[in-house]
Amino acid sequence: MAIPHQACTVDGCKKNAHWKAKGVRGWCFSHYCRWRKHGDPEAGGVTPGSCLAWIEEHASYTGDDCLPWPFKSKVRGYGRVAHKGKLRSASRVMCEIVHGLPPQEDMHAAHNCGNGHLGCMNPKHIRWATPVENAADKAEHGTDARGSQMPFAKLTESDVREIRASPLSSRIVAEKYNVDPAHIRLIRRGKIWKHVE
Repeated sequence: MAIPHQACTVDGCKKNAHWKAKGVRGWCFSHYCRWRKHGDPEAGGVTPGSCLAWIEEHASYTGDDCLPWPFKSKVRGYGRVAHKGKLRSASRVMCEIVHGLPPQEDMHAAHNCGNGHLGCMNPKHIRWATPVENAADKAEHGTDARGSQMPFAKLTESDVREIRASPLSSRIVAEKYNVDPAHIRLIRRGKIWKHVE
């Protein structure tokens, strides 16, 4: 038998109440989790629209120092904000507000300071750049995620040098490093880990 949907009892919340967990008290799952973590279903959250309001308020910031994003960030430190019905990059939204829409659709919101991954939102540090320009910025600032900096990398640059120098078969080397033999062949042919000489 289907259980009828009930609205979350927290004022202003339009989500359905979460009925499976004990002690939910008519809250949605988000408010239940906040209650479990903070002892209050309304603690620890962000008021809808507050992230966008913060961006609009700081679009005229004139300081030269980096302006940190004060809200929760993704794994690599980039903020996210609800804008025009979508969850978008906070720095991209800041760039649109300050500089208008990008001249080309594929352009990135690039950081002159190199601190985008640390959540910098200073409008003076953000500009429109082509993907190639943004990649060059990341390489210059040392913030491009490649090689061992990748979140799930199993190998280091030192491992790659050893793999290329090893006379052993790809299968044996792959077993040593716990990777697929095809991965070893790509490394040896210079198809991946190109930045390692």
